[in-house]
Amino acid sequence: MATARGYERVSEEEQANKGLSLEVQRETVESMFEEARAVEPSLKWGGHFTEEGVSAAKVHFLNRKQGKSMHDRLEPGYLILITKFDRAFRNVKDYLAMADIWRERKIRVRILDCPDFMCDTPVANFMNLVRAGAAQYEREMIVQRIKEGIAHRRDKGLRLS
Repeated sequence: MATARGYERVSEEEQANKGLSLEVQRETVESMFEEARAVEPSLKWGGHFTEEGVSAAKVHFLNRKQGKSMHDRLEPGYLILITKFDRAFRNVKDYLAMADIWRERKIRVRILDCPDFMCDTPVANFMNLVRAGAAQYEREMIVQRIKEGIAHRRDKGLRLS
């Protein structure tokens, strides 16, 4: 019997402590499970695997505590539910490695903001590479803006906080 597992992540401890983002992700994953179970009534719920304060840009999926824990419990036919692509991946190499592993192990993945994630068509594969590249680019731009802001404050003699 197949089991579905939810994966949620926030990159900052502050986000985890406020809880809003994680709460929304959990509720969305649970709704995704109910939708999947409507199509596949024998699907069981296997729980949430939640990363709090873990950067997907810096820590690859299998090096994250909950990512590894969930991955170690997966069996062929299992379903991973994720709300957004960038909750799982902010690095192209990490995405490519995990997509290959999951395909080989026959793990199904549903990501709400990219419904064609595990489709083995040239267009779907291309779109996933674009998504992974966009997620990595977005993270690199955030880092650049933070560095520029710090340099600006330093140049102005302002306190860095």
